[in-house]
Amino acid sequence: MEHFLGLHPREAVVQAAALLGCDSISAEVAEYFDKHDKLSHLRENFLVPKVSDLPHSDLSVVDGSKDCIYLSGNSLGLQPKMVKKYLEEELDNWARFGVHGHTEGSRPWAWAENTIEELMANLVGAKTEEVALMNGLTVNLHLLLLSFYKPNTMRHKILMEDKAFPSDHGEDT
Repeated sequence: MEHFLGLHPREAVVQAAALLGCDSISAEVAEYFDKHDKLSHLRENFLVPKVSDLPHSDLSVVDGSKDCIYLSGNSLGLQPKMVKKYLEEELDNWARFGVHGHTEGSRPWAWAENTIEELMANLVGAKTEEVALMNGLTVNLHLLLLSFYKPNTMRHKILMEDKAFPSDHGEDT
């Protein structure tokens, strides 16, 4: 796979197809990239919905017992298997410490972002002091609106793109 590094994805697919002696849209190319994906082992850390559990699945044309192909990572990604354990730990801390959970326990909530700043800095090739962790885009848009949007009788509308992220439409509430 190293020989595909730095290539535009389309060119990598074309070269892989040539290497395999097949069409670039064949399943063989996808299987080749899946087989050589250095991150593929991470899939086992997530819960993948079954096709039969998803609304609008036509089980006459698909196998409902198979994992779905999940392409909604920008909205709500797959659930990590460890999330339930971590949530239960924090609920236990809340029960044990009450309001002091903000500053007590193994992961005090008031400084939650500090536990991953170094990881995020390494991920993006930055220094820890150059990284800021924030809310998601939708929350940040709402905070931005709170700061400057002061409607009056003449200025009381917000224009936004037609296909904005669904939760971004919340500012009309």
